[in-house]
Amino acid sequence: MLATSGAGKTTAAQKMGKLSCGLGLLPSDTVVEKSASELQTGYVGQAGLRLRATLKEARGGVLFIDEAYQLISRPGGGDFNTELVGELVKAMPDEERKGRIAIIWAGYERHINLLMEAHPGLPRRFPNVWKLLQSRRRRCCGGG
Repeated sequence: MLATSGAGKTTAAQKMGKLSCGLGLLPSDTVVEKSASELQTGYVGQAGLRLRATLKEARGGVLFIDEAYQLISRPGGGDFNTELVGELVKAMPDEERKGRIAIIWAGYERHINLLMEAHPGLPRRFPNVWKLLQSRRRRCCGGG
């Protein structure tokens, strides 16, 4: 999900959870919201454990990761970001896991594009991109 701050990313993720459940694509409309920084740890090995616990919590619904660009490994930043991205790739729904979890991550377009380049398996596992445009509530919803 590509969007700027205040564009309604969390609301859009919640609506996608309800829609996916309503259409029978997922068994639950639960949306577990985490920022990338909430998944990170200071030690290699712990990030994977934290992510697996979060995936278990979101099972059947949607895991929404805001500020996902923070998962990009930076030089000298340790390997836990690489570990997190690798774990996410392993957890992505394939034919065997369809209908068990949907993972949505959000952030600025430029940063998400860099993140998508960080692992060769990501573009295949995130084939759909939603771009939320920021608009005034009045124009969008007819309200004031």
